[in-house]
Amino acid sequence: MKIKLRNTFLILLLNIGNLTFAQDELTLSDCLFIAFKNNLSLKEASFNEKIAVVKHNADFSKIAPSINASASNRYSWGRGIDPNTNTFIDTQFKSYSGSINSSLNLFSGFFNLNTIKQSKQEIEINKTLYNKLKNEITIDVATKFITILYTEEIIKAINEQLASSSQQLELVTLKFNSGYVSESEIFKVKSEIGNLEVSLLKIKNELSATYIDLKTLLNISIDEDLRLNPLVNENVFIKDFEKDLIAKSLEKSPTFLVSKLQLQKAKT
Repeated sequence: MKIKLRNTFLILLLNIGNLTFAQDELTLSDCLFIAFKNNLSLKEASFNEKIAVVKHNADFSKIAPSINASASNRYSWGRGIDPNTNTFIDTQFKSYSGSINSSLNLFSGFFNLNTIKQSKQEIEINKTLYNKLKNEITIDVATKFITILYTEEIIKAINEQLASSSQQLELVTLKFNSGYVSESEIFKVKSEIGNLEVSLLKIKNELSATYIDLKTLLNISIDEDLRLNPLVNENVFIKDFEKDLIAKSLEKSPTFLVSKLQLQKAKT
């Protein structure tokens, strides 16, 4: 019975390990989700938008009336001055006082109204900047994602060429030993293999740099193992990507809207 339970426990551990491995393989949609959640620049833009909303709400208080109230209670005993007769008395007495003040700014040259209008425009600017930054992150993540997949395919192709060249070197060496070809043919194949190895090393360095750029966009540790899945079942994302980014007109572009809103704010 103990052996069966132990085997069951090992099977569960293996299944959990396989599940964790599968979760490490990220699709493009997974990368975008992590980037939108963790990217520091996007978080800062979101905070700026919230700050602008709070400031806009605070500006409304400038046109609201202000009310101040105060109250006091005085209690004394012994020798003192009677506030009613202004004479010295030896007794106890109490006195109360209070006040209420209110003020309202009726007109200030539309300064407060323009301030409210300006803070409203500041909200729109920050919203547009957030969308602009989100679009830029989407493009950057998609570019890095596709570049990594493309580079990995190149590495596979070079490895296949190296395997083929190694076989070709063995064949040429046999022909040279049999006297069918000159030694220069061997040097030629070795030169091709050397060039392929140099290209492979260069492309691997480029792949590592691209992985670092992608991890920076996702705001995850550089040492974390990251594996990507090809563009599987990403048709919905690609359609939305084309709809939201490529098919937008200039008037709906966040970059254009930011400039337009900043101009309106400056005029205000």
